[in-house]
Amino acid sequence: RVRAESGMQTRRFRFWSSHHGPIVGLPHGRPLAVKLARMTEGGWFDQWDAMIRARTLNDWTSAVAQLRVPYMNTMYADADGNIGYIYNSAVPRRLPGIDPSGVLDGSDPRTEWQGFHPLSELPQVWNPSTGWLLNTNSTPFTATTGLAMRREDFPGYMVGDETADVRGLKVPGVERALVQQVAFHPRTQHGAPIGPEDIQRQG
Repeated sequence: RVRAESGMQTRRFRFWSSHHGPIVGLPHGRPLAVKLARMTEGGWFDQWDAMIRARTLNDWTSAVAQLRVPYMNTMYADADGNIGYIYNSAVPRRLPGIDPSGVLDGSDPRTEWQGFHPLSELPQVWNPSTGWLLNTNSTPFTATTGLAMRREDFPGYMVGDETADVRGLKVPGVERALVQQVAFHPRTQHGAPIGPEDIQRQG
């Protein structure tokens, strides 16, 4: 039912779908379906709620391990000094040789998803020696400096082709400047704590 100038009207629409997902077009007379991870199973808000209510790192990672959210870069920090970064969320497992970056032939059984990668197989960084992490929706390989993980360590479809954006490139330089200011600040030299007002603003 929709509201029109003449009042409420009943309008009917026909939709097509396949086991791959809804049909969104008919290019060249062939149905085109869109398949999005976790589009129909639900559970997004259940996972977010569990993450919010977590009181320990184990509780939080258990919540994230549900992988009910199709895409999300996630940062973590707690009162115990733990920090972490997880790239992506629900990533379908593909057979070798299948490139999902374009349109796939849905009639080919090799293109079917082989379940999902578990949390342990996703790019992530925990408690790096640098003491800091960043997330600017850029590549996970610039989440901090000195990372040993490489793009080649993961399936080609797991990590996008994004690179370090302007924000991601700028943060390491700002971080180094702040560390130098803290290390050589007169109050620090005498064992006194310093606050934000003691740090010069960085451009």
